[in-house]
Amino acid sequence: INLPLSSFDPAALPDAEDKTLVLNCAGGKRSAMALERCAVAQAAVDTHLAGGIGAWKAAGLPVVRGA
Repeated sequence: INLPLSSFDPAALPDAEDKTLVLNCAGGKRSAMALERCAVAQAAVDTHLAGGIGAWKAAGLPVVRGA
């Protein structure tokens, strides 16, 4: 789900059920800021992708588009 930081609301996140919800962005800064908002709101999210999707791609990890 793509949620811009400017309008990010932890209460709007879907129920992850038995999955791990990982916040991410291009470089990791905005997802860290969103994670802080989750902590303040006491949302059940405790993970973001450090370094962002850029670091993920640089590490040669798989990316699936349009799934």
